[in-house]
Amino acid sequence: MGGHFERVAAVYESLRTTDEAPVHTIGQLLPDRPVTGLDIGCGTGRYSRLLRASLMDGSRLVVSDVSAAMLAQLKAASQRHGDEAALLLAAAEELPLRAASLDLVTAFNCVHHFDLGRFLTAAARVLKPGGQLFIYTRTPQQNARTIWGRYFPRFHRARAAPAQDLRAAIAAFLARLPGPEVHWVDEHLLVVAGATHRNQAESDA
Repeated sequence: MGGHFERVAAVYESLRTTDEAPVHTIGQLLPDRPVTGLDIGCGTGRYSRLLRASLMDGSRLVVSDVSAAMLAQLKAASQRHGDEAALLLAAAEELPLRAASLDLVTAFNCVHHFDLGRFLTAAARVLKPGGQLFIYTRTPQQNARTIWGRYFPRFHRARAAPAQDLRAAIAAFLARLPGPEVHWVDEHLLVVAGATHRNQAESDA
């Protein structure tokens, strides 16, 4: 996926919408003190900016992505707003951070790009005991109810399709639309998990 995001980084924010509700919910679930966190798969920082604004003064938020181009867009936007971000170029499954160093880890609309088992292991390693992991995503069932799931052929595999297949899928999508206006409910899921105290043997297991 890295190559795809390198190509679309410059226009990414203009193509996506940002949901503020999950960020507000996360802010309400955090401890009443400054925290240290990591926003994984941050892209151009759409959710990172909202998350930073919801944290208490004195908090520190690191933002990470596997795409250097996406991080470059985030850095440029941060500089324009006088809000320098701590950037980390890293895969979600291999976080170069100290064990038990973070109070929270977030992943907004990106976990489908990860090796889930390895990502969860990496997140558990860097979270402090009592730290929290927040994953905002769609379930396969929710995806199937979107405009793309209902009308776009091979929706789940479209990103990997050859150019000619993608053009054919777009033509089929436009033909399947019932009219110029299509309505659907945009559904997501916020998963919240807590890190617990574990001894080394349990961690290895």
